[in-house]
Amino acid sequence: MDLFPFAKTRLSDVQFRAPQYGQSQRTPDLLRQQMLSVVFGWEHDIELLIRDELSRHAPGSASGVLLSKWLGDFGADVMASMVGSESMTSSDWMLLALSSMGQDSQKKVGEAFVHRLLEKGDIHPAVAILLGLGEPNDAVEVYVSRQYFMEAVLLTCLVFPADWQRQSHLMLLMH
Repeated sequence: MDLFPFAKTRLSDVQFRAPQYGQSQRTPDLLRQQMLSVVFGWEHDIELLIRDELSRHAPGSASGVLLSKWLGDFGADVMASMVGSESMTSSDWMLLALSSMGQDSQKKVGEAFVHRLLEKGDIHPAVAILLGLGEPNDAVEVYVSRQYFMEAVLLTCLVFPADWQRQSHLMLLMH
């Protein structure tokens, strides 16, 4: 499953250009926005990039559900679209179940399920569950350990927007 087929296509179309910092102080926000512009050809911030990608997936698709989880948009509308989908996987059902459990039970069951998903190679659903469990650092590290560097960069930009050091390190791994 590819969460970012459109961003990957855009990568090959982006012409190299130097970052445009102007006279502004180089804050983590400015550095992140310039990286998104130079590398991905995206002139907005990360959440809009992910929302743009999400809008290009079919409603209720596995990729769309997982990107919604990245954005924290896992409300009743997303759940209803999942239940109506013919392509529900065990991971989708687990996301639904975890969303209605109490914190303690959710954490134990979720961690066990993440372990099983990773053993099977279901990386994106495992990351979505980690995000739902409030473990964004572990979610990023799953992508890094499996060499999904583009996803690691984008998720880091989203969940750790001020951590330019980590973002830039992951960018080096991506290329």
